[in-house]
Amino acid sequence: MQAVILLHTNAEGKKRYDDSWKELLPPELIAYVGLLLLMGVFKDATVSLQDLWSTVDGRSRYNAVMSRSRFVQINCAFRFDNRSARPERLKIDRIPHIRELLNLWTSTLRLYFLPYENMTVDEQTLSFSWPMRSQAVYSDETSI
Repeated sequence: MQAVILLHTNAEGKKRYDDSWKELLPPELIAYVGLLLLMGVFKDATVSLQDLWSTVDGRSRYNAVMSRSRFVQINCAFRFDNRSARPERLKIDRIPHIRELLNLWTSTLRLYFLPYENMTVDEQTLSFSWPMRSQAVYSDETSI
């Protein structure tokens, strides 16, 4: 999965930034994702990047990992798929943005997840609102 993200992010970075793009390598990708997680843990997602990377009032942990300009560059170029081929794939797939990663994820789960006869699945009802293209059809027996 990391290789797919690196491939598409570097392609988008070169297209967007030309010669000023420095190739994104695995350790830097891990650092970037770590900063995103850190922003979530410390609830810094609503704080502006200038404030987070400020040398006066900012959080020193962000400056210690990478510069603000590099973080913004990676943030703008971060991709899971080939953006130029997306419109064609959108005609046949509802989630072309993440389809390649989703296929990798499901194949990996099939390799390492082995359900046994004593496995239980917990059920929980969650509210969900998402635009659905299809409608449910109920027979007379199940209609309320």
